[in-house]
Amino acid sequence: MSLPSGNSTPLAPGSSPLSRAVSTVLPLLLLLLGPMVSVSSAQIIKEQRTMMGTEIEFTVSTENKEAAEAAFDAIEAEFERIESVMSEWKAGTAISEINDMAGKGTVEVTDELFMLLAVAKEVATLTGGAFDPTWAAMRTIWDFRPGSERIATKEEITAALGLIDYRQILLDQESMTVGLEKKGMALGLGGIAKGYAVDRAVEILVEKGLGNAIVKAGGDMRVQGERVPGKKWKVSIKHPRKEGNLATLGLKNLSISTSGDYERFFIKNATLYHHIIDPKTGYPASKCQSVTVLAPDTMTSDALSTAIFVLGPKKGLELARMLKGVEVIIVDSSGKVLTSKGVELH
Repeated sequence: MSLPSGNSTPLAPGSSPLSRAVSTVLPLLLLLLGPMVSVSSAQIIKEQRTMMGTEIEFTVSTENKEAAEAAFDAIEAEFERIESVMSEWKAGTAISEINDMAGKGTVEVTDELFMLLAVAKEVATLTGGAFDPTWAAMRTIWDFRPGSERIATKEEITAALGLIDYRQILLDQESMTVGLEKKGMALGLGGIAKGYAVDRAVEILVEKGLGNAIVKAGGDMRVQGERVPGKKWKVSIKHPRKEGNLATLGLKNLSISTSGDYERFFIKNATLYHHIIDPKTGYPASKCQSVTVLAPDTMTSDALSTAIFVLGPKKGLELARMLKGVEVIIVDSSGKVLTSKGVELH
């Protein structure tokens, strides 16, 4: 696999393709990387913890196990903090407060949350609404939990679609306030907040001298530094239909996110229903089986993997060509594998 951008030092301010897209709004808060620690006698330390409703996996190459454990604890606290601000499912969060005030008024928010919402709105604009943070108006009409599967009715979908429109997110940078124009609208940051949390996790690791690591949260992953000097980390991409992997990549200083119709789904009347909803139709997107995006930061890869899954192969590849440092691997609805020009699968 060839990834021209993979040997750069990403996550410096302004390096993300999306940061350039939102440069007129706010810069992305990305990582400031320090020197990598020596790993001449390092060991590989792995640990899993459950955070933000998903399994988080840490892999660190280090000589200092105690430092790694302390960093994992700090990351867990940071994930909890982010969830306490950005979850649309929990009462009392800033996002829940904005949703409660939909059609009534605005809510003052932190610089961090304003930045994330500004980026989310710009991604929505860039993708023509294929990624739309106001999708959450549909969060209760579909249910993909095992044993609780539910298909939304046409009436429910029609009503929800009238409340989905990223252009009706009100952002006032001067007052640092956020609002939603219509009552019943709702924000959901599930397609971008987890990627942001992964970036923050790696920032914590780097600050603590643990610059050779992988942080994986569901389908989102940051690959930082090297496994050992001169050797990249090996990362496998799951095949959406077959046992085994679609590809195994050697990566360094890159983020990778995969969105697939096999992640959360159920089958009813011989039809597969999955959790990646097209905001324009209200039904599961149908043009792809999986989309993997490689990008300079995980906030970018997270949001774009969802957007390109909805857009489909043709528009998704066109979008990837527009964004410097972004590569994509798509398995379309027929099972055909397509890649952007910077990717070679062997």
